Amino acid sequence: MNKYLVGGAVRDFILKIKIRDRDWLVIGATPKMMIDKGYFQVGKVFPIFIHPISKEEYSLARIETKIGKKNIDFNNNYDNKTILNEDLKRRDITINSIAMNKYGNFIDPCNGLRDIKKRVIRHISSVFKEDPLRIFRVASFAARLLHLNFYVSKKTILFMKNMIKKGDLKYIKAERIWKETRKALISNNPHIYFYILNKCGALKETFPEIYNSIKNKLKYNKNNEKAIINIFKIRKNSVFNVSVRFALFCLKFKINKVKLIKSICTRIKIPNKIANVAIVSTLYYDHIDNIKYRSSKYIINIFNKINAWNRPYIVKMMSIIFFLHKDKKKNKFSNSFFLYKYFYLIKNIDFKEAIKKKYDKSSINIALNNKRILYLNKFL
Repeated sequence: MNKYLVGGAVRDFILKIKIRDRDWLVIGATPKMMIDKGYFQVGKVFPIFIHPISKEEYSLARIETKIGKKNIDFNNNYDNKTILNEDLKRRDITINSIAMNKYGNFIDPCNGLRDIKKRVIRHISSVFKEDPLRIFRVASFAARLLHLNFYVSKKTILFMKNMIKKGDLKYIKAERIWKETRKALISNNPHIYFYILNKCGALKETFPEIYNSIKNKLKYNKNNEKAIINIFKIRKNSVFNVSVRFALFCLKFKINKVKLIKSICTRIKIPNKIANVAIVSTLYYDHIDNIKYRSSKYIINIFNKINAWNRPYIVKMMSIIFFLHKDKKKNKFSNSFFLYKYFYLIKNIDFKEAIKKKYDKSSINIALNNKRILYLNKFL
């Protein structure tokens, strides 16, 4: 039984970037042999074995045969005679198909080392089509590796286009699309994710709200690749929070209706907390214009509407989003700064006095609201 470090860990080791997860491939073993050695099995369709001490993932080399359209529709052969190259050749892209043995030697049947040197993201073979999620993985890798000058091969873009034309996207689980979208959103260049999806035709299918908002711009600039990339760009920033990034894209693409945001979030199963930040940010973006000149009653009313008292993170997120959003509004810094400042001036005002007077719930809310307004008046 031999084990090899594989996939992203090897790629990142070669690129000299931080290795986040170490995945291992085991040759010459069966599921029973792994369990007998104390490994814990997780997953039913694609069994993964967890090391009892390191908790790292170990997979058995397998030969897969596609028997249906869904990502779980595979026949898996875990014959302990399966050779390393057979497993590596069934992976998604060449730069993820390199293995490294215990001596530090590379096994590279798909020319992954060459493509790392050339900085190209390239599919390995026609096997790529067996899991349509790989389209989103390619787009996500393009976003995450652009800062290292990686680009997607033209042949891979064409291959993905053909997959989409055949309707392969409908077989992907929404949760899997969100997983890749999330990785892209918190990358150095999240706009490249949407750019690649548009280039291969997946944007129109998966994010029609985004596509419809910019289709005229895309049509006008169809022969200008640089201009098209700029259509997808948000302001460069070091805030890698997924809620902030998603809201910034909603503002960028003018997706400012609750119905449209909920449509995206429902389709790819975006968590409610992230969706809510995008919704309140887009709905109230114009409401905070010149907020430092607004009345305390107006300001408190905004905090009431977004339920800031029960979810203070919303105000912090909104302040960051409004500051980062690139537009022509004046006093952008002032608006975001004062929104944050006013909330934290009054957020800890208590209602013990109203309780002592034995007010009912409605009266307590009114008394607390008035107290907040009066207190904020001191700073306006």
